[in-house]
Amino acid sequence: MANIYPGTINLRIILDLQEEVTGATGVTFEFLRPNNTTQSRTPTVSGTTIYYDTVVGDFTVPGRYSLQAALTLAGWVGRSETVEIIVSENYN
Repeated sequence: MANIYPGTINLRIILDLQEEVTGATGVTFEFLRPNNTTQSRTPTVSGTTIYYDTVVGDFTVPGRYSLQAALTLAGWVGRSETVEIIVSENYN
């Protein structure tokens, strides 16, 4: 994977949950940013995967971002394993 920098947009983040999640509800990507703020984004659900295309404001701070999928499926409510994304500093 190429480096990711602050301001990166249209980066597709794909999580394969290894379970059919087409019928899931309340599906979100939950981000914990390097400055300990959180953000929630709504991904697209397709079979066993969910994906999200980043937009302006998603990666504004360099550092380690922790990401989890949150969802409800057939009475189960929970989150996926944590995925980490490193956003590198821009150089001048």
